Amino acid sequence: LVAKICSMVQVIPRPVRVVLKSLLGLTRLRQLRKLGYSLPLSLSEMAVHNSLFVEREIAQSLLSVGKGGCTLGYRYSFITDPEIGKNDLTERLMALDLKTYLVSLLSRMDKMTMGASIEARVPFLDHRLVEWATKVSTRLKLGGIQTKYIVKKLGARYLPRECIFRRKSGFGVPISDWLRDKDSMGRYLDLFFEPRFSQRGYLNTKAVQHLVKEHLAVTADHGEVLWELINLELWYRIYFEKAGWH
Repeated sequence: LVAKICSMVQVIPRPVRVVLKSLLGLTRLRQLRKLGYSLPLSLSEMAVHNSLFVEREIAQSLLSVGKGGCTLGYRYSFITDPEIGKNDLTERLMALDLKTYLVSLLSRMDKMTMGASIEARVPFLDHRLVEWATKVSTRLKLGGIQTKYIVKKLGARYLPRECIFRRKSGFGVPISDWLRDKDSMGRYLDLFFEPRFSQRGYLNTKAVQHLVKEHLAVTADHGEVLWELINLELWYRIYFEKAGWH
């Protein structure tokens, strides 16, 4: 679906896309800012940018001077490698998801279920099914703009239509609101204003503090980025400084 949307956007004249980028850059919504940033890009660049968890310019600003650039070479290799996807952008993006996003999801699922003494199974990832799915034509995976096309066609034989075609419901939580509440997770934002955080030098302290201030002032939504930074900071304190945390 991403590949089709990106291809459709490419039809819009580039000067118009540049103007739209400027307008969307004024919004507080991260998803719209992300879309705006990618509008003037080429098809392959747009597809790769869409796969990023954090906007590239924000990631770059967080890196300390001299710590290296924010490279996307690994992701671009899936878009440009002639051996992957046979010039089918959708297939290449699926391969990218298999190597990046899916790995992240499975790692979290494994840790969370083990932490609760639950044994989880992922039937769609049986190696025989995955190997077969990689050989299935893209038109059966994506029917027009209908995602999971072949799975839904099969499911519709056995389940009510309202179950198969209902709106997708994820497991999102209001992390942005929690971080603005000092009595909730907002207290963790104080970590980024402590001397030992800035003394380490692995992140640009002023850039991190700027994100915090923008988020608390509700002039931007940096909830997901700040959540990742909090986890990184707590991990460092627990495993390198041997500090307990509650």
